[in-house]
Amino acid sequence: MLRGAITIIFKCNLVNGGKDSMKQNKKTLGVVVFTLLAVITLGLGYAAISAIILTINGTATATPDTSNYSVEFTEILQETNADADILHEDGEPDVNVTFTTSGLTKAGDTATVQVKIENNSPDLKANLSINTSSTNSEYFSVSSVLADNVLEAGDYTTVTLTVTVLKTPIGDNSETTTVLSTITATPNND
Repeated sequence: MLRGAITIIFKCNLVNGGKDSMKQNKKTLGVVVFTLLAVITLGLGYAAISAIILTINGTATATPDTSNYSVEFTEILQETNADADILHEDGEPDVNVTFTTSGLTKAGDTATVQVKIENNSPDLKANLSINTSSTNSEYFSVSSVLADNVLEAGDYTTVTLTVTVLKTPIGDNSETTTVLSTITATPNND
């Protein structure tokens, strides 16, 4: 595409019988034709060269991997009137603690277990919630407290479980309760 008009004017002089001017005219005509061809070629070249669009298309998939998330009990920090143990299973996270109480004889006596919980995940937070129950609410109250409800990756917190005797047992029979405290650690990638 040409962007303008080209006007070529050339003048022929007839001097010396036209011999010199014929030679001069051939030179001029050659220059004019060369210039005209160069301008047309540039014009066509300009019209033929334009923007090139490059595109990259594809898909990416991120797949959950359970090894990226690990929350577990790592240490018994306190045992008052109780004996607690972390149950270890080879190759598995330590997610179970058992305890038994001793020395509870009258109303107001307590047994306490405090356990350290670690988030060993490389980059996932854990949102913690807890639910605790007892099978004998007439003689025992049970409470559990998480020090933190959000556990950052690589960080730790504690849970404290307390069993309190509500009524002094009488007669020949001991009172017993089964305690279940469930901590849910929900992964969070925010």
